[in-house]
Amino acid sequence: MVWRVAVDQCAASDVEVDAAAMQTLTEALGTMLSEIIVAAYANAEQNGRTSIDESDIAAVRKLIKVDGKKRKSAAAAKSPARKKKARR
Repeated sequence: MVWRVAVDQCAASDVEVDAAAMQTLTEALGTMLSEIIVAAYANAEQNGRTSIDESDIAAVRKLIKVDGKKRKSAAAAKSPARKKKARR
């Protein structure tokens, strides 16, 4: 599954990826997927469940960092408190 995701994403990109890079990408995605599943399961357990559902994945997704910064939802970026802080 991870290989297929990597292939599909590379095919959708204009960037060429050689076979060695593709293998490394697959390994990285596998590691990331494992970490996401572990974190989602921990979230499910905190909510009294023994299986992962969409809400667990969504909760973990909010914690993923992009370019070293925590991702923010569109709603958080548009909040009035955030706008006031930006104006100062």
